[in-house]
Amino acid sequence: MSTHAQDADLEAALEAAGWERIVALPGMVALDLIEQVQPGPGIRLETVGDERQLSTLISLLGESFGPEEPWPGLWASLFYDLSTIDHPDTYAVVAYADEAPAAVAVGYARQPVGVVGMVGALSRFSGRGLGDLVTRHVAAAAQRLNDSPVVLQSSPLARPMYERIGFRAVTT
Repeated sequence: MSTHAQDADLEAALEAAGWERIVALPGMVALDLIEQVQPGPGIRLETVGDERQLSTLISLLGESFGPEEPWPGLWASLFYDLSTIDHPDTYAVVAYADEAPAAVAVGYARQPVGVVGMVGALSRFSGRGLGDLVTRHVAAAAQRLNDSPVVLQSSPLARPMYERIGFRAVTT
């Protein structure tokens, strides 16, 4: 396990209870303003604002995180209708590559920090900067509204991308 020294008692209690760490996910923060970038050729960015786009968001999250449960059911239960994202402090975007849905991100501008909650990109579109694009969009939107840092929890695979954007790991 990888926690802070002051968490040794927590680690011991969890281990004694039979818990096992299966993956270390870095908690990251961006203190400086995130620079937004414009979509490249063949890329279009849409803000989720109707049921069709919400359905696309759910599908993309399901495909990018994996088809096995709990993922498909989890996304459908979190985003059951537009009211789940229709808030002035919530940002959800879908990136289209050559008119095909390719990447998605959801962010929240909640005090005292903004949160990038979910980022998903389909592997067949890798290398086109779509995860970067959607992350920057929702993180910058949260910063503009809150004038505060933005946090996220990263997968080990996405960590280098988040670091290039300006996030740094502060915990695991």
